[in-house]
Amino acid sequence: MAAIFTDAEAAQVCAEYMAGSTLQELAERYYCNHMTIRRYVFKRGGVTRSRGARKQPNIPMIMHDWNAGKDTERIAMVYGYADAVSMRQMVYRWRKAGWDFKRRQHGK
Repeated sequence: MAAIFTDAEAAQVCAEYMAGSTLQELAERYYCNHMTIRRYVFKRGGVTRSRGARKQPNIPMIMHDWNAGKDTERIAMVYGYADAVSMRQMVYRWRKAGWDFKRRQHGK
């Protein structure tokens, strides 16, 4: 089987992956399948991330917006959550983890 990437290109691909790019983003950039990128990452001793593990939420900024009373739908949209329900679920988890999210009163 012929190599798709030279050693220098493979090192560049792996470096980009380790810097936060997804397998799919790299596959589109280098015109190949995401499994090809995955194989090169493994060959160079890298480890793939689980889905959704790429970006860490900016919890302090979300907490600031939440505590300021901003609309839950708006916060979810700004920070990339699917909807208000998933945003509320994350706030619940963060409260349990010790973050100081204010409790909201319905109708106020």
